[in-house]
Amino acid sequence: MKGTGINMTELQTPEIPQKEEKIPFSREVKIRGKKYIFDGEIPKELDHFNWCLRVPNWEVQKKKLEELIAKGERSSSVFENLQLASGEISFHPWNGAVAGITVDPAESETDEKAMLVVGIQTMTSPLPDEYGYRNARGLGSFLLDNLGALADYRGWKIYLDPSAHGAGLSGGELDQWYVRHGYSRSTSNRVHGFQRDPQTPDNRQVISKILEGA
Repeated sequence: MKGTGINMTELQTPEIPQKEEKIPFSREVKIRGKKYIFDGEIPKELDHFNWCLRVPNWEVQKKKLEELIAKGERSSSVFENLQLASGEISFHPWNGAVAGITVDPAESETDEKAMLVVGIQTMTSPLPDEYGYRNARGLGSFLLDNLGALADYRGWKIYLDPSAHGAGLSGGELDQWYVRHGYSRSTSNRVHGFQRDPQTPDNRQVISKILEGA
């Protein structure tokens, strides 16, 4: 049989690009009048993910912090603490992360889809005084509100245990803080603490705007 002259490599099925399971993002935001960089990934299905807030002038603040450490006015462990505050060790300590939230899929007794807040933390107290970010407030609320926006958009429930996580609060203050953000006492036998059911999406949140444009 005579050859057809067709190159068989031309007949191979082309690779189909994989759909992104998470939407990466990085946005400049304002919280109580101060600028931050809000970045992370938005999952399309229940998955582990992490968001963080970074100060935009980190290199300047880092240099000042190094001077304060050399003078003994800040602990030498400050950079390690800032790294932990970002929520996950994979965040480099020099990137200026001062707050973070880490989320996993939650085990459910039914077919409901739910997220579990593994940790939420802020760490602004070690920052230099000169730039207005030391002891800055509102970062934990910003992260929690945007997590709620994601949950509402996807129709997911959120579970968390206030005894294991916090944002600079403790005891009854922490409980009240969660209630103000739409949480109530959990009815789950698997997760003790608080839960938040899906609500009408808050289109003012940054995550809502990203999802609307995705």
